[in-house]
Amino acid sequence: MPTSLTSDTTDFVLLSSSGVTPSISGYSGTLLVSAVASAGNIKITTTSSTDQAAGYCGEGSDGSGAPDGCWSTTTDYTEIGFRGTQANINTALATLSFKGDGSTGATIT
Repeated sequence: MPTSLTSDTTDFVLLSSSGVTPSISGYSGTLLVSAVASAGNIKITTTSSTDQAAGYCGEGSDGSGAPDGCWSTTTDYTEIGFRGTQANINTALATLSFKGDGSTGATIT
């Protein structure tokens, strides 16, 4: 994850605009990934080829459908999560966006 975030309190900004595109490497199979913001809100805009994970993005159970709530702009998520292969997760993480809440020093892990 980027060490410094471009923070906008009125709109979401792609993490890749900081110069670092979030990704994972060295994994195989289906994985569960979660992203947590210490302040502000996060979302992903590409959820195709990823699957729902219980307890994340408003999902009640694991499923084979896209985690549609993870891209919501009407729900303030400080934590999102979804399942998929490394390639599909990286496609989704490339669209991870952050909206600040006015706090300084926010991080995403």
